[in-house]
Parts: sequence; structure tokens; C-alpha cells
Amino acid sequence: MAEMIRTFVAVDLPDTVAASIRVLQNELRDQKFKIKWVRTDNLHLTLKFLGDTRADRIAVVNQALENAAAMGSPMTLGARGLGVFPGIRRPRVVWVGIDGDVDTLMRLQQAIDGTLASAGFPPETRSFKAHLTIGRVKGRVDTGRLLEVVQHYQRYRSESFQIKRFGLIQSDLKPQGPQYSYLAKYDLSR
Repeated sequence: MAEMIRTFVAVDLPDTVAASIRVLQNELRDQKFKIKWVRTDNLHLTLKFLGDTRADRIAVVNQALENAAAMGSPMTLGARGLGVFPGIRRPRVVWVGIDGDVDTLMRLQQAIDGTLASAGFPPETRSFKAHLTIGRVKGRVDTGRLLEVVQHYQRYRSESFQIKRFGLIQSDLKPQGPQYSYLAKYDLSR
């Protein structure tokens, strides 16, 4: 049986933006919701989750992502606002939104999804919503109070940051949480 590697395609955040989100997480932590907060060194903008991928298919993934990178271009983004998925009535994920060159980001995500689909990986069935997962709800929460907090933090903004590359990342699930390592990085060339 072929070795399986858990993988995803994502953009890293600059340290200054991760630090800004850490401050936000600390403020939210003070609200005492039952939320497991994502470690700031694990914050990233996911462009495509591949999941368990056969190790012998990584070369095919690499070629598809090189092709997608050639179709993309650098962009300026920012983190902004706060929200929950799937909705306030049954929150599971706490996220910060993305603004800036979102159209450029969408084109890159579509190129990644398309080149990987051509390589035999199923295309996304849900529409892409650019976000940064900052926490996962781990129990019942007072949704009324959570709604107030989400509305209060709609004013949250990070500094703008440049995206010039993305990466193929391996995720090793450990008892202390996932550990990420790059398998490859792809420069946006246009």
C-alpha cells in the first residue's frame, strides 16, 4: 500500500500579521468561550485542501501547482473582520476574513483547483471563501454573546501584506496539534 501524506495548499502569513491575530485571539480568549485556538505559527490561508495524498502522486501535484503559479500574480491582502462557520446558530469555526486583491486571490485559487482537477484531484464543490481559521468551537456556546463579539470585531484590521508565493504543505497530526512543513514553494510569476 502506498504511503499517504496529508497535504494542503496555502499561503503563509507574515509574522506581523500573525502577531496581530494573536492579540485578537487573546482578547477573544478572555471571553471564555469553549474554543480551541489555532497556534499563531500554524495560521495560514488555505487555497486547497488535498487531504491524504499518495506519496507517489506528489510529483504530479508539484507539476500542477507549478502550472497554477505561472497563471497567478503577486497580490496585496489584509486580514479583516471576524466570523463563524457554518453560521451563528451552530458555530464550529471562528475565522478572520480577507480583503484587498481578493479577485486576484480567487483567480489563483481557481487556477490551483483547475490544474489539480486536470491531474486527477476532485475539484471543490463549495465556493471558495478566503478566510483564516483562528479557532474551533469545542462545546456549546452562548450564541447571543458570540454574535455580540463577532459584531464588535467587525472593525478588526491587520496591516496589508504582499503575497508572492504559496506552498504545498504536509500536515502531521500530533497529540499537541498539527505540525506543518513545506514540501514545495511556488513563486507567483506574472
